[in-house]
Amino acid sequence: MKKSTVKLSLKKSEFWKKYLEIMNPILKLQNKEQLVLACIILIATSNKSNPKIESLLLDYDSRVKIRSYLKMSEASLNNNISELRKKHLIIKTDNGFKVHDNFTKLDLSEGHTIEFKITLQ
Repeated sequence: MKKSTVKLSLKKSEFWKKYLEIMNPILKLQNKEQLVLACIILIATSNKSNPKIESLLLDYDSRVKIRSYLKMSEASLNNNISELRKKHLIIKTDNGFKVHDNFTKLDLSEGHTIEFKITLQ
């Protein structure tokens, strides 16, 4: 079997956007949902050691930063967050919100490899 490899060198701020773009055939997210989720994951993973991250993740200040960065209205951001919650990618907790563990558990210290095995029938 022949392997095709594509190497990408990305900044941390670009990683989650590209990761979600690559995984989107599985996740089935709309474009804006991908962008919103990438921002939220970046906030969550950048603040892993903060014990209050669940309460800060989608607080007013975080939402303003996300809206400003994405040039998105408050209503649009709220709609996208609602859709991400329905898809169980953002989860309500007793203390606030968290991102699905599949994203926050990735160790990116040495990069990340995504591998697909495609077979023909």
